[in-house]
Amino acid sequence: FRPLSPDDIPIVGAVRSVPGVFLHTGHGTLGWTLCLATAECLAQAMTDDISSTFDLPGGISIERHLLSPDRFL
Repeated sequence: FRPLSPDDIPIVGAVRSVPGVFLHTGHGTLGWTLCLATAECLAQAMTDDISSTFDLPGGISIERHLLSPDRFL
């Protein structure tokens, strides 16, 4: 894998074409900065497939499709 995604946004979530596979990659040089927030997103992706947002502490929400591995398909 490249350490940086083509659009400079981390790739976090389920790979729909391969059931049971989740990605948490593509952070580039911001890995240490973003990893705690995106790890929370990954945990939510693994436990909840219904919600359309990742809800982070502090009232922050991120639309799942923005981090989805499927955004490149």
